[in-house]
Amino acid sequence: MQVRDPGSGAIIKEQLKFAEAAVRMLPLGLKAVTASALRALEVQPLKVQSSCEPIVLMHGFAGFREVKLFDWTLIEYFTGVRRQLGAMGYKIFAPQVALFDDPHDRAKQWLGAIEKIREETGAEKVHLVGHSQGGLDARVLVAPAGPPQETPLGSLCGLGYGPHVASLTTISTPHLGSALANEINQEVPAHQDALDRLLDLLNVMAQLITGSEQDVKRAVKALSRDYMLDYFNRIIEDDPNVPYYAVAGDPLSVDLVQPLLLPFYLAIREIDAAAGGGPNDGLVAVSSAFFGNLPPAYEDEEYRELGEHRRPTWKTLGIIQADHIAEVGLPLWFQPTDTYDQLPFFAGLAQFLDKAYTADMRLRKDGRWERTPKSGPVPVTVAA
Repeated sequence: MQVRDPGSGAIIKEQLKFAEAAVRMLPLGLKAVTASALRALEVQPLKVQSSCEPIVLMHGFAGFREVKLFDWTLIEYFTGVRRQLGAMGYKIFAPQVALFDDPHDRAKQWLGAIEKIREETGAEKVHLVGHSQGGLDARVLVAPAGPPQETPLGSLCGLGYGPHVASLTTISTPHLGSALANEINQEVPAHQDALDRLLDLLNVMAQLITGSEQDVKRAVKALSRDYMLDYFNRIIEDDPNVPYYAVAGDPLSVDLVQPLLLPFYLAIREIDAAAGGGPNDGLVAVSSAFFGNLPPAYEDEEYRELGEHRRPTWKTLGIIQADHIAEVGLPLWFQPTDTYDQLPFFAGLAQFLDKAYTADMRLRKDGRWERTPKSGPVPVTVAA
């Protein structure tokens, strides 16, 4: 390891920290390659073209489309989903935007990518499916346009793309902000160790994927509760003509939380529900992912304080038994498929969004969907 300034202890310390974290991630990368290779060998069903609008998968914070070595895909963000849904006949796309940026800037990047998709397919509208921050980006994209308003992170306004959006589904998106991200603004964070681990992890990911340092701390501030509640949700309104759906994650057991996320999972559980804590997927609380619209089993006196922030027009689809990384199938470890599998989840979600599908859908915690014959022309609202 080359040290640019042998007299600088700070530089040496940071390089050692990076090297240590990279070594810890190496076996996880080997697991990812193995899992991706196994997925590639799976037999896929016969492809039949669907009349459903194109489905656009929007990656989250620190996300990407795929990592390739020559023509070999080593790892995908939405692991196996494009191949599975494509084989089912759906027009499925997964563009890539900046890994670390605020939702407003990323939404403008998504706009350019989605316009190319509409031009390629001739589609008037698309379905947006956003994981984590991808859901916030989608909200900015869809929100009615208005004059830019100033925030601590720069100007913010909706982009007015709603007329070209058939639906918006968010998966573990921090609509009410992240309680852990909120502590980044505190002089003495209550969960300093977990916060330090989070920033270290994100910095390592930034350097491994982009090869350069990123302003990770600023990007994390855009996900804080202070920013989301005081600025983002006040400025970014919903389009009344677009259906909004939300999915949350909760592993329900520490045994199903990946080691990388375990410190964050435990820290968020310790935070009061009214402050954005409680049941979570390792990064996003269930209450935040559901925009405060909690099912009865999760709601208590503390959660009632979230009432003023709720968006009742959002429909909750269900809570899946997975942590934040497993929700999209990133193969950083092997989660038992009887607790959750991303492929049935996304396949069922596509059928749920498909107007031509002939069954009503109800999401289960393992990612599979229960199907019943449609009882009438109006779709039944899917509850948690």
